[in-house]
Amino acid sequence: MTPRPKQAGPLPPKQRAAARRAGFDPAFERGRALHRAGELDEAEAAYRQALAADPASPAINAALGELFLQRKAYPAAIAAFEASVAGEPDNAEYLNNLGFAHMLNFTHEFALPHLMKAAELAPRNAMIHANIARAYGALGRADKGVPWIEKAVALAPDAPGSG
Repeated sequence: MTPRPKQAGPLPPKQRAAARRAGFDPAFERGRALHRAGELDEAEAAYRQALAADPASPAINAALGELFLQRKAYPAAIAAFEASVAGEPDNAEYLNNLGFAHMLNFTHEFALPHLMKAAELAPRNAMIHANIARAYGALGRADKGVPWIEKAVALAPDAPGSG
């Protein structure tokens, strides 16, 4: 059994406000610890508590999206990643996650615009290139995916499945 992270009581309002201004949210940090420990129900509750205080937080929404991916709750993951991208539209990781969630949801046609923008923002990220290739393949356009997978392999020749 995985040991549970120690749960401290809530911070007083003034300390909580100061922590948020400094970029630290105790509920979010507790959620991340619980998520890493595999306690998904408790992690989701902590993330939701953090979102109640900061509903537009890209980081919290992205973490919640990752949790939903683990649960195979793809529409919920898409909604969470859309919220993270709305807050940080030029974050390649969030865009890639949104595209990947669409791929897992079999809405590949919606994945490509997000993945393409992610590739523009992070042109040396092999995973993004591989995801574009997969999306094209799933859409029956493998010919368009070939250059993307070639680039992914060139960027990460030692990655699993690269050769």
